[in-house]
Amino acid sequence: MLRYLLTCLAGFCSLITFSQEMSSLGLLFVGKINFQDTSSLVISLTATVKDNSKVKISWKPGTIRSEFYSIERSVNGAAFETIGVIKQTSEAVIDWQDELPVAGKDQYRIRCTLGDGSQRYSATTSAIIAGNISFRFYPNPVDNVLIVRSENPVDIVIIDGNGKTRISQNQLSGLQMINVSSLEKGIYLIRVYNRYLNTQIQDRLVKN
Repeated sequence: MLRYLLTCLAGFCSLITFSQEMSSLGLLFVGKINFQDTSSLVISLTATVKDNSKVKISWKPGTIRSEFYSIERSVNGAAFETIGVIKQTSEAVIDWQDELPVAGKDQYRIRCTLGDGSQRYSATTSAIIAGNISFRFYPNPVDNVLIVRSENPVDIVIIDGNGKTRISQNQLSGLQMINVSSLEKGIYLIRVYNRYLNTQIQDRLVKN
């Protein structure tokens, strides 16, 4: 019995010594911190499909304002990538639009970065994108840079109102940027040829 009491006393003394050391290093936390509870940070997170090809992400900031909100997306429910960042705002509702969602089920969550550098994650929400979005371009109207995304290599031609080819680029794939600053303000025709699928599409492009 005496040996048991001595063992307990030694353990208690070690715990006190460890606590003192951690406290001196600023590493001892007092009280419970629940990193899963984000109700004070993000409220009513929703994802809404727009125009069958874009996803609008909306949420209400909680009583605790984050320094940064990072919008993250996953196509498999496991690995998430950051697709947008918003600084602290006083808006009652925050909206952000995913211009390039992936066909199928897209899952979204918000990573909240607090003033002390700590981070917390919201619950996830999802949206389903149907149809063929193998090629996309935005913004439209465009200022100086046109962003295009293609799952297969494509040839892109931009034609003015007189039928003259103004910009031509071949074998673009993935996410690419095209400098259109040389175009005058007006309406153009963008023509896309997919050699892999042997298809051609065209659409109107407005230059600001």
